[in-house]
Amino acid sequence: MINKPFNCLLKMSCLSSFIFLTACVTNDQIGEHSRDLFQKYETKYVWKTILEDDVIAFGKPAKAIPNEPIDSIVVAGNKYSYLINKGGADFIQLISQLNPQYIRLHRELDFNSPSPTSTKFSGSFKFYYAPPNGTLSPTESALFKKYGVAPCDCSKVEQQGHLFDLEIAGTVYPKVENAADLKPLSHPYKVRIQYYENQSGYVKMSGQEKLAELPLLPLTLTIDVIQLPLKALGIIYQP
Repeated sequence: MINKPFNCLLKMSCLSSFIFLTACVTNDQIGEHSRDLFQKYETKYVWKTILEDDVIAFGKPAKAIPNEPIDSIVVAGNKYSYLINKGGADFIQLISQLNPQYIRLHRELDFNSPSPTSTKFSGSFKFYYAPPNGTLSPTESALFKKYGVAPCDCSKVEQQGHLFDLEIAGTVYPKVENAADLKPLSHPYKVRIQYYENQSGYVKMSGQEKLAELPLLPLTLTIDVIQLPLKALGIIYQP
């Protein structure tokens, strides 16, 4: 038979061990929770510029390009060529049916890419159309509807007539082969391609570092410069 003093001592010892073990687990849990107090997973997306380029000419391919529509339009840049295979021909056809005196093309050609290593891009051609009375005729409204042109929902719209945009898509190609033979434009036009980068929780390689890895198709482009109707938009080539 265990005497009372020894029994009490045994109970106190067991209780002390339980408290000690419980305290160890609690300290680990407290450590995890304390780290959570000083760290957080941040969801962050930002627009990153992959490339910027100067436009040297607007044109069309001199010969058919494999897997591309025959009515594609080429925006020739100093660094690359931007072949518009969706919407470009519609844009040319549309403006050729409008009064050229009222049209002004937006000089910043901003496009989006799905990833920093993709050669695909999409965006829109933005242009102002300012008829003298400020309203579109039934014929003009029908043309805009036919080609899917919508009023531009922009935060900063110049109060100079209607601002519209026509959705386009295309592919980046190497610089045109006959760039040296093209006449320079009288006014500068800029191309910029961006993508929506996920910066949640860690830092990725920059778009500029990945730009050198763009998987461009091994094709050489030669373009015929489109003189009209782009001349009516102020896209004029120097003599």
